[in-house]
Amino acid sequence: MTTPVSLFRPHIVSIAALGTLVFGWLFTGHWAVTLAVTAGLDWFLVNLVNRVVDRDEDSVNRVAGTGFAAENRRPLIAGSLALLAASFAVVQVVEPRIWPLRVAYHFLGFAYNFPLIPVRAGRRIRLKQVYLVKNIASATGFLLTVFGYPLLARAADVQTSWPAVAVLGGFFFCSELAYEVIYDLRDVAGDRAAGVPTFPVVHGERVGRTIVAGLLGLSVLPLAVGYAVGVLEWRAFILVAGPVVQGGAFWRMVRRGRVTERDCVRLTWVGAGLLLAYVGWVVAGLPVDIPRVFDFPGPSRHTLRCIGSGRFDSCWFANGVHGVRPSTLPLPREQTCPGARHIEIPPAGTRAPHRALCRIGGCVARRCSGAARREVRAQRHQLGLDGVVGTNPAVTT
Repeated sequence: MTTPVSLFRPHIVSIAALGTLVFGWLFTGHWAVTLAVTAGLDWFLVNLVNRVVDRDEDSVNRVAGTGFAAENRRPLIAGSLALLAASFAVVQVVEPRIWPLRVAYHFLGFAYNFPLIPVRAGRRIRLKQVYLVKNIASATGFLLTVFGYPLLARAADVQTSWPAVAVLGGFFFCSELAYEVIYDLRDVAGDRAAGVPTFPVVHGERVGRTIVAGLLGLSVLPLAVGYAVGVLEWRAFILVAGPVVQGGAFWRMVRRGRVTERDCVRLTWVGAGLLLAYVGWVVAGLPVDIPRVFDFPGPSRHTLRCIGSGRFDSCWFANGVHGVRPSTLPLPREQTCPGARHIEIPPAGTRAPHRALCRIGGCVARRCSGAARREVRAQRHQLGLDGVVGTNPAVTT
């Protein structure tokens, strides 16, 4: 990779753009290409300015492109500001809803790169120079773009429940923090010289490596729990491959003795490659969900498990005793259950084996929101179930 290209950190830009694309699809079922391009551009601009202002510590750490950044400091900053201003004008036309998040993100970026934070004796420092805040600021920036852009710009199309969004947010936040600390392990010498209090600088590299391992474990935990309790679908849980691969690569770095610039760049490209593979899998029309059996009390309760959007033609008929087999129920293909986690079918032999009860995502036990209850009533009315009382508290009217 040539020095000017490495200066632009294409590996990080790719993570931001592809992450926005993948999570936008998970949230809405649509590919938000313009949002992905915007997120990539925003990270390109902030990282470019960061490379210019970090030239001292980067030179100590021998980060590629540092000399070019130092020689072209003023034109790079001026060009970045001009491109940022132009991007606000253009993005306001194509994606007008996300401007508050863009303002917040770039303010965070300016505070990270320039001494805007007042301290005692009239001195100002950068966010990067505040212990713990440095890493949290970077992870927050990713959440604002990768999560915030599609959730705000496509709010009307969001299909994912808010508990699922929260679980995915916890996963992504911890995974991103792990990346940050890995980069900090690379930059120990330069950060120590510049007075940047990262975990490895303050506590030592051994503690820094332990923190990375803990963060990777924490990133897996919400996905595992979320999938186990039915908050996440398989299409979201499969993202667990990211921290697993990341953990394996980090273990190799630890065994070798130290983290290098090449290690960090390669690891980030691997993460981008996994996201790109996910996009390719979905675009190719390959299956993104697998059937799952919900265990209800007693062997007489049957469940029709809906895959993906909840259409009746993408379901499996599950029995807690006999396992899973393809459904043979004559259900109309055109009927849908918006946001549904499953459709309940009374067991054969009852008075109305053909009647379905819809459980809306977001209802947990008896604690359903008013909006969810209204949606349940509307769905029951559509299915002709106004006079039927369900056995699941989440669907009783």
